[in-house]
Amino acid sequence: MSSLSDGALPPTELAPYAAFIARHLRVPLPAGGGMPGGAVSETEALIDGDRWFWADDNAKVLEMFARPDLWRQYPAVVQELFDFLRACCDGPFIYRRLGVLRLDLRDGVLTHSLLRAVPDLARGTLTLGMRFHDGRDARNLILTGNYVQFTHAGIRHTVDVEDAISGHEIRHEGERVVYSHWSELFFPGAWDAPERLGLLRYTYTIHGRSNVVGVEVSLELEPRLAVSDVVLTVAQDDASHGDNYCDYGTVFVQAAPGSAGAEAGGNNTRFDAAGPGHTTIPARNSRYVCVAQNKNMAGFALAVHVLPRDGMAPLDTVEATVRDAGRLHYVVSHYRFPGRQADTTLRAAEDRIIAAGGFYDQVDGNAAAAGHLVAGLPHSAAPLDLSVSYDYGAEIHALARCVRVLRDAELRALTPGVAESARELLDRLLEAYLALVVPGQRAGGHTVFSRQLAFVVLGLVAVAELPDGERYRPILRDMVDLLLTFEQRFPGDDGSEHGAFLMGTAARAAHVDCHSAVLAALCRAAPLVGESRVTEAIRRAVRVYGTTAAPPEGHPHNPEILAVRWRDTDGHLRVEPAWWNFTVGLTLRAFAALRDCPLDTVRAIRAEHAAQLDRLEVLLRRQVAASIKPREDALEIRTSIPSAEGNSETQPWVALGLAGDPGG
Repeated sequence: MSSLSDGALPPTELAPYAAFIARHLRVPLPAGGGMPGGAVSETEALIDGDRWFWADDNAKVLEMFARPDLWRQYPAVVQELFDFLRACCDGPFIYRRLGVLRLDLRDGVLTHSLLRAVPDLARGTLTLGMRFHDGRDARNLILTGNYVQFTHAGIRHTVDVEDAISGHEIRHEGERVVYSHWSELFFPGAWDAPERLGLLRYTYTIHGRSNVVGVEVSLELEPRLAVSDVVLTVAQDDASHGDNYCDYGTVFVQAAPGSAGAEAGGNNTRFDAAGPGHTTIPARNSRYVCVAQNKNMAGFALAVHVLPRDGMAPLDTVEATVRDAGRLHYVVSHYRFPGRQADTTLRAAEDRIIAAGGFYDQVDGNAAAAGHLVAGLPHSAAPLDLSVSYDYGAEIHALARCVRVLRDAELRALTPGVAESARELLDRLLEAYLALVVPGQRAGGHTVFSRQLAFVVLGLVAVAELPDGERYRPILRDMVDLLLTFEQRFPGDDGSEHGAFLMGTAARAAHVDCHSAVLAALCRAAPLVGESRVTEAIRRAVRVYGTTAAPPEGHPHNPEILAVRWRDTDGHLRVEPAWWNFTVGLTLRAFAALRDCPLDTVRAIRAEHAAQLDRLEVLLRRQVAASIKPREDALEIRTSIPSAEGNSETQPWVALGLAGDPGG
């Protein structure tokens, strides 16, 4: 693993870092599915067998390439980056990532590009979860707990499915894996003698080119047996088990098509788990249900989208059981077959999609998005994660930089149509952010995290400075006001007041990336906002930077690394090190913004701390130098000194930090 020679500082030109992206991270996308020809992959080599394309990372790369020199050199790359970002956007939603076809089946356990499926079919259970590489895998959806209800001879019966399982199988059929189990169902007949109801089968289908999970239920009734008012179920059990923050608290039911107020969403139903109990939620003929987490930021909240399948039995009700206050335990879809049923096979089916981020109160929008994914299943080229982007700030900022640079007619000609589309997409996503994310934070919720908001502010600065940017300035002032609410003030050892910017109002930790992104945003916004409280916040924020010892094996060239040092509300000293290089890149950008700010008050702050800041900047650049891997005439920036490779977030953010965030 080679790096720059000892003592050398990394190049500040963007060209070698851009060359690595263009040659080693740019990857062709599967043909079809409405995606462009290529995009930037998370890593050059597969990670645990996966290749993922993140919307926010492609936006970060697009921001880097939104410079006249790089735009001219790589117009095809810019076009692909923009087209990929646009393809990930649907109305107010930015979908998180795209995978590739993957179906690894080992001992029944399926590793899909975006999902993991673990069966215990003998007990009637299939457990599914979204896949990540950072320890956030969880049991997001546990399909079990089913039963059948019916009336026979005037008596209502409920028969458990799992207790009667008589067989099961797993089939790998080309580009899909099918799990199934079946039950011979009996019920007490005359004089309590067992009478056969029929054969019940549950089938779960997972496609390699989609993360839609199909669920089908069929009941082949015993010949010559007549029953009535049959209910088949699809159940999610142990929903809020709590492992890895997995819990759900809300059920949304979309109004059935044609019902009063359905077109305007007025009849949509929302049920929030309160105290322990059982609730029946009317859902007759509804085509969409969402079981959602309500205790997390939008970009991290879990949900299960449920779409009853057309042409099958209609959904009738949703049964919800709350065992612990505020937490759904058991949620069951009821498919009802009214009237007399005999000599027939009853069928119900639905499609389920797990998400790990979304605006779930936008019921009609989510229903349409999930419906499009299901409808496109036969033509899908690659699995699309319907979770919304963590960031929104990175995308908004990238689009703002495109709008800014595309004042150049030559660049507009190199990428036809991008200028008009970039402005429209910027305004649409900014409107969505202001409507769907910000109000919850202002109402006392936890819908925003500070790094995200900092990049929204940076994007607003980029367009507010343009000749036609006056309309963005009131929004900029409002977002700066909101950004200042994330500050945690505390007395420093020297008696002066310090201020650390926390990740969130609930996630109360001052991570280096969040703090540095906020400092950069405040320094860039200060000349447009012009308020003393902004410069005072900058003054307090600069004071929290220091250093901490690094593990000798982890950073052999750096016996110390930069850290944010702050005190929590209990007065305990907390130290957050800049271990990962993307945090180094953001800190270098913050220091550049501080240095470039034209305000005399901010210049005075920089001058007061010049010796410390200069020393820290050299430390940061040496850390990057020790992490660089030369690749012919390109340079790769590894995610940390001991890491084997970089990724699609580290490369652009660190490169921009080294270059001083050129481009304005």
